[in-house]
Amino acid sequence: SLLVMAIVAPIVNFVLLPKLYFAGDASATINAITNNSQWLWAVILGFLLVIILDIIVALALREYLKDVDRSLSNVSALLRVLYALCFLGALVPLVMASFDPTTGYTAFATFDFVWNLALVIFGIHLFTLGILFLKANRVTRFLGLLLIVAGIGYIVDTVLILLYVNLGFELSMVTFIGEVFLIVWLLFIGRKRELNA
Repeated sequence: SLLVMAIVAPIVNFVLLPKLYFAGDASATINAITNNSQWLWAVILGFLLVIILDIIVALALREYLKDVDRSLSNVSALLRVLYALCFLGALVPLVMASFDPTTGYTAFATFDFVWNLALVIFGIHLFTLGILFLKANRVTRFLGLLLIVAGIGYIVDTVLILLYVNLGFELSMVTFIGEVFLIVWLLFIGRKRELNA
């Protein structure tokens, strides 16, 4: 699920979205949605797939880490599910815009705002996930630290965006390496290695 998300999410974010949403230009955004409704539905369905996979990942990680700390693994999973539900809510304006393109610019602005709020929750989820991997055993401590840094990166980025502070770059573009290591770990190492409580 993580691997599929790692492929689908960048395509939607960096290929499809820029064709539809032009920040600061409502007219261009509305025209793009009007003339390319199929791209808007591709964005909606792509994000919907990511949301479903996020919930699957939340439950899988909860099961994987329950012997490390059952309570914290439950909290971590709940945070990821909550993030997914907020993400789902952010898609509602985009669905509405597919039927009324004149609301497209406002729809994308609303989506952007709600999704950024949701990313704070996702950052906290990564932070708790990092703590779980820190507690698991010596081998997973490095992964735990990377996930904690990634979580902090998401939280700081989002707070700065909401405060309209522009650093010229996003911390999460660097700290996301923790998520990459998590994918590698779960695909190639984690299956073969038991986590010690």
